[in-house]
Amino acid sequence: MIRLFRLCIALVLLLGLARLLMAASSGTASLPTLGVIRQLAELVVLEAPMESFIVKRREGLVGGVELVLLARGHVLISTDLSQCTYAGIDETLRQATLVLPQPTVLWARLDSTHSRVHRLSRHGLWFMVLGDAGESELVELAWREAEQGFAMRGNDSTLIDQAKQQSQQVLTGFFTQLGWQVKVVWR
Repeated sequence: MIRLFRLCIALVLLLGLARLLMAASSGTASLPTLGVIRQLAELVVLEAPMESFIVKRREGLVGGVELVLLARGHVLISTDLSQCTYAGIDETLRQATLVLPQPTVLWARLDSTHSRVHRLSRHGLWFMVLGDAGESELVELAWREAEQGFAMRGNDSTLIDQAKQQSQQVLTGFFTQLGWQVKVVWR
């Protein structure tokens, strides 16, 4: 799935830079302007699977409700190309230094088909409460907490480093296709 996702990302980038690649094949390729690069906006470079157990409780005077959610999903980490700049350009050697912002979590999502309420139980006199006794609210809170936790875990330095490597690999590949060497520097 991740390999397919990366392939889709590469195809989107290829379509976005098609004009530049055509110019490169005719031998007239110049350095892509920042405007052209910024039009790509977000370069999604890493999809990281996530999994977590979330436990939520609601206690009353004479009992309560407990929920255990097995949350599964993923985060997308991207590089915001709309913030890129050139730090140096050498037209004769066809070399450039591209300055990029740090990759960040674009979004975190739970997979509803693979996430499950593992346990939902009442204790004490709450067994006698009619209706859902706040159970649906606990499920909502657990889902929200899981998504927030995934987003926080997506900022892990290991995942960010992987996203940097992936961004650098994709961008240097495109610049190489245009006959340019690019060095990527991170802010």
